[in-house]
Amino acid sequence: MRWSEPLTKQFISPKGQPIKTLADARAFLLTLPKSRHAEDDVQAAIEAVLMAAEGRGPLLHATAGIGRVINGRSGIQLPKSSRRPRGERKS
Repeated sequence: MRWSEPLTKQFISPKGQPIKTLADARAFLLTLPKSRHAEDDVQAAIEAVLMAAEGRGPLLHATAGIGRVINGRSGIQLPKSSRRPRGERKS
């Protein structure tokens, strides 16, 4: 893959800039404060973006990593019907 490869989902950065490609994702990650670079989610996103750009990893992981950095740990929430404890029957 290349840096111009589009992500599987587009995002808008907190500053309002679109994140459509691996290059956009890289630029976004580089603009984060250095203090955030030590966070596990950011480290995982950086690694996933680099691996996707080098053709060593799936584009979906890079997209998910960027989404998690932008939306926080609870960025993707399941519908209420899916949040029941395991083993509990649907009534």
